[in-house]
Amino acid sequence: MKEFQTNKPMIPYLAEELYTLLKTILERFIKPPVLEKATSRTKLANVDIMAPENVVHAKQVVIGIATNALLKEAENDMKVSELQVMSFKKECVLFLQKVASKLIERSLLKYPIVRYLKSLKPTHMAIKPEEAKDNFSKNQ
Repeated sequence: MKEFQTNKPMIPYLAEELYTLLKTILERFIKPPVLEKATSRTKLANVDIMAPENVVHAKQVVIGIATNALLKEAENDMKVSELQVMSFKKECVLFLQKVASKLIERSLLKYPIVRYLKSLKPTHMAIKPEEAKDNFSKNQ
């Protein structure tokens, strides 16, 4: 967020950053086929992250390389049981679901104006001038 705390006009980049942040979080605990179907920002924000059929099994949740290494080390040293590891991973899924739901709930991605502001990016204007022009005339 430090990137957006500047006097420079950064609003055209906001939607893309929010989309990237949300997608990165969802990739940790949502099944890949569900994410593949979410091809746009709106579809990604509408993924049902609480539905059990959309969430990976606790063994498959991505908690990071360092955390996995520490868990395996603790398990090998008999400091924690396999049951405790699974419980921890389930809690990680719950945490990620709550973070993602808060991000979706308060996200600006649900507003069309934020999605259309990408048209103010110079690169977008140069690459897709017709789309940029159309986004300025949308009434939604």
